[in-house]
Amino acid sequence: MNKEKVVCTTVVAALFIAGSCFSALEALAQTSSRRNLIFVGTVREDVGRLYRFVGSSATFNGNARWDTCPQGTNLIGRDFQSNGFWLCASPDIANSGTFYFGNVVRDRGFYWEISGGRAMAAGEARWDTCWEGRLRGRLFQSNGFWICQP
Repeated sequence: MNKEKVVCTTVVAALFIAGSCFSALEALAQTSSRRNLIFVGTVREDVGRLYRFVGSSATFNGNARWDTCPQGTNLIGRDFQSNGFWLCASPDIANSGTFYFGNVVRDRGFYWEISGGRAMAAGEARWDTCWEGRLRGRLFQSNGFWICQP
């Protein structure tokens, strides 16, 4: 193998490893960061489940009692009923404006405006509807949800 080919291959391998390490570090920073953090609690048939957003993906965080927010987050709104929800956010975004939330129950999306600790029903909506802000993420299933962040 000629010397130029070895150098080129080594440089490409080093860049690939550096890129992979950077991606891994970025993902780790997002998961351990206490900023821009959102938890969604869903209630389905009176059982609470908590999900944490890492980037735009919702990951199951375990069963939870209604209105229970993890340490370092604040309750920003809820719909207290059998197929309801609650939202928790880190202090840096909790009061940043109106959040919009789509609560999907048996494949039907119900839209909510969340602001000032109150959740106001806004009717039915299609997946990923955001009247304002940006789509933060979703749990795409027949009993899922999506959230729009100011």
